[in-house]
Amino acid sequence: AEWPLRPGCVILGVIFSISCHGSLLIISLMSIIRSLKCTMTFIDVPKKAVIIASTVICLFNIAHSIVPVIPHAAIQRVFRSAIYLSHPEENPFFESSIINFSHLEKMHNIVHPNNPKSSIRGMIDDLKTITSNDGIFNVTEISYYGISPLCINNLFKDQASYTNYKISYIVVISILLLVVSAAYIAIVIKERRSRSKAGANRPDNSAALTVKVSLMIGTQLASWYSLILATIYFSWMSDGPVPALVFEIFALVVIPINSLLNPIFYSGLYKKLTGLMWRLWRNYVRKLFQSAVEPIPNTEAADPNASTDPNASTD
Repeated sequence: AEWPLRPGCVILGVIFSISCHGSLLIISLMSIIRSLKCTMTFIDVPKKAVIIASTVICLFNIAHSIVPVIPHAAIQRVFRSAIYLSHPEENPFFESSIINFSHLEKMHNIVHPNNPKSSIRGMIDDLKTITSNDGIFNVTEISYYGISPLCINNLFKDQASYTNYKISYIVVISILLLVVSAAYIAIVIKERRSRSKAGANRPDNSAALTVKVSLMIGTQLASWYSLILATIYFSWMSDGPVPALVFEIFALVVIPINSLLNPIFYSGLYKKLTGLMWRLWRNYVRKLFQSAVEPIPNTEAADPNASTDPNASTD
């Protein structure tokens, strides 16, 4: 079987989905907790509540990644990428290889009027009994993650059953981004007010905190809102198909880099990295400058037997 049809493709898609969405979910939870501790000092967030909230978020993230591949008729009708006949040229009951659910359901009701079914697989199995060549009803199913060789959830999929999920996805991600932004902006405002009340006796950390928060919020908004805007454009504004390169850029570059930068900015590791890069660059420029101003040494070796007197005889 081809790679997108194999179970390994589904496993890879689930892992990628858990990774990229887990980063945003954890950042959202951490921002809420830090905002409560910084802005409402009278509220004590119990450790047990944090553990429970973290567990719920992790379970929700795992469920969101696994549910689309659960072999249930109603779920697959929404998330399945495609299902088509393996040998359409041998099947006289369908005009194309792509299975039309309404046409399939109508045929099934004619053949088995007393045995209604909602599963495409179930109806196909029943229709195999009306012909001696049951191979004409063999189907190939492309799962939620198998729409491309990358095996990654593709928000740009264009199918009617996927629209409601796509809208819900955009709404939830937008809410999470607003929560993260509002929480950290509240922290910065609280820090600045505390600094102004304390006066010069308190060290001024507001500038560093503002830079840190700006980097965290900026990368989140740039990554996720660019994906959301691209999805809106190609789903409801553009008439043409989505270029494959657009999906690959988001799947392999934008979202993974954002997930990598989140812990770097949150932990303050970016300060050490920028400091290291600055020192390397400064040492490189210093060596380059020294090599440019230092005189070039004379490479001609002096002959110890040569006479320094120009009138000396050569006899």
